[in-house]
Amino acid sequence: MGRIKLLDCTLRDGAYVVDSKFGETSIIGLISKLEKAGIDIIECGWLKNTPHEKESSFYHLPSDIEKYIDGKKEDVTYVVMIDWDRYDLSYLPECDGKSIDAIRVVFPHDKFKEGIAVGKAIIEKGYKVFYQAANTLAYSNEDLVKLAQEANTVQATSLSIVDTFGSMYFEDLERITKILDDNLDTDVSLG
Repeated sequence: MGRIKLLDCTLRDGAYVVDSKFGETSIIGLISKLEKAGIDIIECGWLKNTPHEKESSFYHLPSDIEKYIDGKKEDVTYVVMIDWDRYDLSYLPECDGKSIDAIRVVFPHDKFKEGIAVGKAIIEKGYKVFYQAANTLAYSNEDLVKLAQEANTVQATSLSIVDTFGSMYFEDLERITKILDDNLDTDVSLG
């Protein structure tokens, strides 16, 4: 097992509670405090097809995030999330290193090949990709092996297990973790 990294998703997952309207000061403050706390991966929010609204953690372009990051820290990976089918990648520019470093692509069980393909297109633009296999409990053992193999082929940075409905038991997590850990390349981290 390699080094454990900590990801914070307050600005993305917390957006459901406040309709993404954290306020500019709060977004800046959260990112700054997370950096100071030594968080390895900071999820700054979502990429959406609509223009960025000031004080929101829903962004349209990676450049919308720049004003919320006060000098990128080299030991932090800045990420956003997209739904595999709800963000038009024609909006996504080549990675310039000024804001986000990576994109987390979430996809449902029956669309994992499509989700992996979206991630591949993102990697081609110079970003790292973290995959979110929503409702991982729905995957059979064979599906988990295929999922890992697909993530390996595009050189993903990470693949995460997701307990979408809170119905996973410890035994389920052990089984899924073992299969993915046994089948992922050593340079693909397991979340």
